[in-house]
Amino acid sequence: LLEKSQVHPNAMAVFFRKLRDKYSSSTFETLEMLSTHPNTNKRIKKSLGYKTSEGFKAAPFEDIDWLLVKEAL
Repeated sequence: LLEKSQVHPNAMAVFFRKLRDKYSSSTFETLEMLSTHPNTNKRIKKSLGYKTSEGFKAAPFEDIDWLLVKEAL
């Protein structure tokens, strides 16, 4: 979805790092098996490891139509 929306996956890693740094709690990481989403560190690692398609070009955040992105979800 990020690539389709022209958002670089590294931006997602930055977002999750900021969340982790601000709201980090070992309790949340420990309870991953009860969660419907992967823990923050796994999300960061996966975002950084994602290889975009050849020719992918990220749009500047200010140029992204966020309502369109939301509708695509």
